[in-house]
Amino acid sequence: VFGSERFLKIAPNHTRGYVDKDLFEKAMGRTVSSYHIIAKVLDALLDKNEDIFPTREQSEIQKKITVTQVISVMSVFLVTIVGQLAFSFLGTRAPDIQEGLNATSSDMSVMMTTSYLAGLPLALLSGLMLQKMGASLAGMTFSTMVVLGLLCGTFGWVGKSLPVMVVGQVLIAFSENTVIANDAFLAQASPAKYITLFNGLYSLLEIVVRSGCRFFLLLFPVTEVYILTMSASGIQIGFFFMGYLSYRKMIKLQRQLRSLQYHRYEEKQGGLLSQVFTSVSLGWMNGLDSSALKKIRQLPASLWIHTIFAMVVYSFAAAFNVIATLMLRDTYNLTTAESNAVLVVSDLSTVIIGPLIGLLVVKARIRSYLIIAGCSIGLASQLMLYICPTCFAPQVPFITRGVSVMTIKVLLFSSVAFMVPDSGLYGVSLSILLFAANVGCIGTTMLIGVLLDAAADPTSNIRAQDSFAVLVVILSLGILVGILHSVLPYRHIFNGFERAEVAVKRAREKRLLQEKQQKEKKVEEAKVVKDVTE
Repeated sequence: VFGSERFLKIAPNHTRGYVDKDLFEKAMGRTVSSYHIIAKVLDALLDKNEDIFPTREQSEIQKKITVTQVISVMSVFLVTIVGQLAFSFLGTRAPDIQEGLNATSSDMSVMMTTSYLAGLPLALLSGLMLQKMGASLAGMTFSTMVVLGLLCGTFGWVGKSLPVMVVGQVLIAFSENTVIANDAFLAQASPAKYITLFNGLYSLLEIVVRSGCRFFLLLFPVTEVYILTMSASGIQIGFFFMGYLSYRKMIKLQRQLRSLQYHRYEEKQGGLLSQVFTSVSLGWMNGLDSSALKKIRQLPASLWIHTIFAMVVYSFAAAFNVIATLMLRDTYNLTTAESNAVLVVSDLSTVIIGPLIGLLVVKARIRSYLIIAGCSIGLASQLMLYICPTCFAPQVPFITRGVSVMTIKVLLFSSVAFMVPDSGLYGVSLSILLFAANVGCIGTTMLIGVLLDAAADPTSNIRAQDSFAVLVVILSLGILVGILHSVLPYRHIFNGFERAEVAVKRAREKRLLQEKQQKEKKVEEAKVVKDVTE
């Protein structure tokens, strides 16, 4: 293919007479010098050049990296599964707990809101812990605090003491921080393109397991429910530790592979392929920057806009989830078992939505448009419940709500990697979103509790379904956020397939290359003018 003695040796005899050897070598030598990349690729294909083909040692290391990465991602799913009891027990048994404590709906909403009030400082603290300790170790710490909170709640229930249970609920607020730690770990361990897909898949598991918990937890007394939830949180600590060990091993292997690549290419000529291979970094998350909190000014405008979306998601999903049984009881006069049955049907009917959203994001650049669609569907479900709840079976608006919740929950935390240009700031960014989410939950839960108490008063003009009007307004804000993500200049990165840090780096390199080419072009033009003048 190009002029060299090796080519003439491997070529068949009958091909040698078609081109004069001297002319061939002279012509192809100029081609090789002009198109070094073509020569290098062809040379690799002929000689198994190590610039292209990995060595056996590198192949073995890459296989080990794949295994550790799979184990790391599996730990995310396992943490999600066992963590659902902590999220389900209070919403499932809220009417029974209210009856056992002789509490009002306002008292229950205050106890539920306590978690979100405690979550405000905890969200900021979790960001610091994520940066200093890492996602897995921070997750283990958060799960330990949940165990202590459940222990305190058990004593409060046995002693029929609402204040003690409130104290326990403060510690149980760390369960939200375990989600943040889990999402931060997923952003580190998963390939960028599949973050949203994995988020959708474990959201599917989350809904299925949580729906099962609604029936499972009805089989036991409240005391045993606390004990079972405490055991699940203890198991969650073990899964966080498994992810910690596998991720450390993966980073070690990636550094080893990168070191091999560096030594292989550092002595090579400056060909294009060797430059590319040398510049590729497989350890895109080598560690946590201790000065990350000082870089908070670097957080982009898109993240601050996304905090509004966090308020919307948690107001609609989390706050609604914990108080939904009370709303169904007061709106449709359903029992605890019937209310949970409605929620289970609505959740299980929409389990496929999470993976579907993940696949759509992998195949198309529509992340912001899915936010608009999800909030719009949720808005329609709340309008059904607000305008005429008796015109529909409760399953209809609740299934519609389930579709909306699955869509927007998958997109909330998984979008961080496509907004923040520094992977060292993932933990801080997620904690800011959690802080905003808790702010939304506090206002929504307390307001709905007050409305339900007012609706129970025969002299009041407030209806139980008026509580859904609050969520109508909140979801309208979510639609606005989706529109902003779709039209502002950062939309290409937000809807893209690469992490923001990679996309920004690539854009910077492209801009520098264009500037370099323009300078070279000007130099060449000046040289031509000089030659013509001479």
